[in-house]
Amino acid sequence: MDRKICFLHCLDRGLTQVVIDPSFPFVSVPKNYTKEKQLSLNFSKRFKLPRFDITDWGIVAELSFSGKGHVVRIPWNAITEIRFNKEVYRFKEEDPPAIPSPIPDNLPEGTVVVLADFRQNKYVN
Repeated sequence: MDRKICFLHCLDRGLTQVVIDPSFPFVSVPKNYTKEKQLSLNFSKRFKLPRFDITDWGIVAELSFSGKGHVVRIPWNAITEIRFNKEVYRFKEEDPPAIPSPIPDNLPEGTVVVLADFRQNKYVN
């Protein structure tokens, strides 16, 4: 089952837990969680989240960590499990997602585009 379809199916039914690999490319979570092997995040339509976007790329939501809000960004491929009640959906590891910010096709010839993953201070070619 597709991660997005599975997430939406579970979310429509209630509290849904998403298990992610916080070191996966383009994942954004609070810095003190980036070294964890896995991180479990809870989502529900009943939570009054200031931001909760579900897109073809993944999930972007403002969640609370130790009482402080943080916008998390989770590409679908970073999700290893989705849990609802006693149901557990496991997903195999996949390649990182495409770069989330699109580059226009109509750039003038000779334009150099530099993308950076600022979380790790690495440039992406």
